[in-house]
Amino acid sequence: MGLIALYLILVSPSVFQWYLVWLLALVTLTQSWLTPAWLYWSWSVNLGYLETLPIFADAPYGLRIVEYAPVFSWIIGYWWVVHSRKLASAPDSVADAAR
Repeated sequence: MGLIALYLILVSPSVFQWYLVWLLALVTLTQSWLTPAWLYWSWSVNLGYLETLPIFADAPYGLRIVEYAPVFSWIIGYWWVVHSRKLASAPDSVADAAR
């Protein structure tokens, strides 16, 4: 599931809500620390449609930041926590070599 979401984030030039419907089905089948990120992303992908309103016409990058920044920060935080746990549980010689 993570590889599919990574593909959508990095490779796909546009993400529509129907791309994420099946991701929601997969999220319910697994328990992961990333579940809130996928749930937020499936909700926030709809913010792209606000660009069609005149009030948001001059702020397309602000909408993208609101849409993607929490998802990226959650994924980076998840990676950081997992990486630091691996370093903490590794033998001292491996942890010293990684620093």
